[in-house]
Amino acid sequence: MVLDTGDIRHSGQAGSEEGLHKQRCLRGGGFSTLGDLLFGLQWPETGGGGGYTGPYEGEEGPILVRFEISGRGSISVPEEFTVWPFTTITATAYPAREKSGVKLSEFIGWRCNGKATTDETFVHRVNLEHSVNVYVTFHDYYPCREEGGGKADPLMRMEILGTAGSGIEGGTFGKTRENRTQQHNGLDLKADIGTPIFSICDGRVTKVRDAFEQGVPFDDYEKLYGENGTLGRFQRGERNAGNVIHVQDMNSDMAYRYLHVAASYVEVGDIVKRGDIIGVVGTTGNASDPGSAGSHLHIEAWKDYNSTVVDPEPYLYSRLDSVTGKSLNPCK
Repeated sequence: MVLDTGDIRHSGQAGSEEGLHKQRCLRGGGFSTLGDLLFGLQWPETGGGGGYTGPYEGEEGPILVRFEISGRGSISVPEEFTVWPFTTITATAYPAREKSGVKLSEFIGWRCNGKATTDETFVHRVNLEHSVNVYVTFHDYYPCREEGGGKADPLMRMEILGTAGSGIEGGTFGKTRENRTQQHNGLDLKADIGTPIFSICDGRVTKVRDAFEQGVPFDDYEKLYGENGTLGRFQRGERNAGNVIHVQDMNSDMAYRYLHVAASYVEVGDIVKRGDIIGVVGTTGNASDPGSAGSHLHIEAWKDYNSTVVDPEPYLYSRLDSVTGKSLNPCK
């Protein structure tokens, strides 16, 4: 049962082993569109002296609460926490400050371990040794994807980022730049810095490079990251790509590369599922060049176990308009 408003009552008599006190799950001033919700644990006055006196007469009794979180969210205390009277705990959908404005999850509710009733109250016996289990539920949102393990998108919003000289075509795969003489090995997808990147397959992380600092102008890369760089030594192709994440599909010979990443959330050897957040979009590499059209995710598809680069768009859920760059089949 998800508790929206309502009492959670613990029965017994003040001064007995089962001392009377009351908890209440309340929607409060902390609620927002990001899914913040105040979980107030409130004890009423009991006994002749006023204030909280249970579980035993005259003895303040904190409760050990164990929280179990389902979904992309967090709470403001550890998952095992000793709660005193009037402790306030906040649930926050992930991430709390998403620059792209894309909703990744929302708070659903708290569920307390006990016997539910129609008025959303339950009764539970309490003593000094007792601990309360509280289940915190978030609903997660994912990019468009086919059911049953099919095609998936790496971003919540899909749109091609073109180039100044070649328009939308310049952001697509093939000889699409410099009057169709220059090869572009991937698909450029428009996204703000900090936008979450999702794995489009179940796979194993085979490479992570996070040596390039987000925000460094590309004009400084040679000095900082060139053959005699002060912060590291990288080849030209590595400098152009910036920070990268490579994932080998565990169910096929395909591998996918994500370039210009600001920060990675995975390490080499990690096993990821389709829809897992693996990093965030940035402008590392030549995406920070003044001539770049803006922040974006460059995604590449390689077949035959990284032997041959191919057009990534057929492996994505979204079909992208060749004129506007926008998705032609947004999911519901």
